[in-house]
Amino acid sequence: MDRIEIEKTIKKKGKSLVDAGRLLKPGGRKKIRRVISKWKKRGLNFFVVTVNPQEEIEEYFQIYDNLSMGKKDILILFNRHSWWSFSQGVDAQLLKSARDASRGDLRINFAAGLTSLINATAQRARPASIPKRKGGQRRTNVPAPAGRSDRRGALKSC
Repeated sequence: MDRIEIEKTIKKKGKSLVDAGRLLKPGGRKKIRRVISKWKKRGLNFFVVTVNPQEEIEEYFQIYDNLSMGKKDILILFNRHSWWSFSQGVDAQLLKSARDASRGDLRINFAAGLTSLINATAQRARPASIPKRKGGQRRTNVPAPAGRSDRRGALKSC
């Protein structure tokens, strides 16, 4: 699959993961799509493209510009030997630090490295418009028990 076919796949079919280099196993592709979907719900659009290891990855750098990606769009290119990330909304130094932080997971397998890179980039790129999830929030509609809690978490009666 060449660069133009990859661009068509992303633009017309709406694919966020294009495994053109066939570097990922089915379970790895599923894991990456799940992480991409999680961050898309929070306002960041990740596009991951794997490239054949025999091809020069630099030929694919222009995908970001050709697709007119915005500030919340992040393109990750990977060809087994190196990986690159592009975004207008994230500082290049932050992108590099995310790649460096994820390098160890890449030794586990490619999918682990790429999911780690997506998460590390998203945590560094979080725009102010994307709300952070608060650890203590309830996920159900069950009302909290009556009374107020002291600092140790035990309920006090009013």
